[in-house]
Amino acid sequence: MGGRPSGNAIHIADVASRTIVGSVGSLPSPRGVFIAPDNRAAFVTFGADNSAGVIDLSDKTLKAKFPVAASPDGVAYGRAPAKS
Repeated sequence: MGGRPSGNAIHIADVASRTIVGSVGSLPSPRGVFIAPDNRAAFVTFGADNSAGVIDLSDKTLKAKFPVAASPDGVAYGRAPAKS
């Protein structure tokens, strides 16, 4: 059986307790997810509208969305380069 995103939601888990502590729904086919080092945000790619978004893991809301290239699947996080 092939893998295909469904449900249009991400679920937020507490790894220590192994429980689901929340979810964010009505998302356009979430794909790749990267959790920020401080565990305060998740960066997610969305396949249905070729975008990436920032989810606040405290209040479990989508804070921002940005257009990206076609068929986004992975996402990473890094610091901005220092200004010279």
